[in-house]
Amino acid sequence: MENENNQVAVYHADDDNLIRDLISKVIDFASDCKLESQFPDGEGLLSILKEGVSRPAVVITDYRMPNVNGGELVEMCANDPRYSENKVPVILISGDLDDVDLSTKKRAYATFGKPFNLMELKSTIEEAAEYSRNSLND
Repeated sequence: MENENNQVAVYHADDDNLIRDLISKVIDFASDCKLESQFPDGEGLLSILKEGVSRPAVVITDYRMPNVNGGELVEMCANDPRYSENKVPVILISGDLDDVDLSTKKRAYATFGKPFNLMELKSTIEEAAEYSRNSLND
């Protein structure tokens, strides 16, 4: 979850190259956070999460992606004991939040519609990282 610099691991999935680049820059500016893994779709991220080899502190995902969407990632993190017991926060981003069902919105740590405010996203990533750190100490 943390590297040698006490930075927490952030995993991110989005099928849009520009959004992936933008969010990687936001994560770089977030205090004590490091983009550990980034995926062009939800399937790659889901596969890593299921392997359980490493644990992210924060997951950021787009909602609409091919193969595995962000809603499925939110559900997996909410229902898999490896992630739900340690309360891995998932930040969900969508071009149309009206498409996201209410139960997914409730299970996500935070939701953002596109376009989103970069400073708000940065602050939310930092808060989610702190939340994740505190959940390990409970």
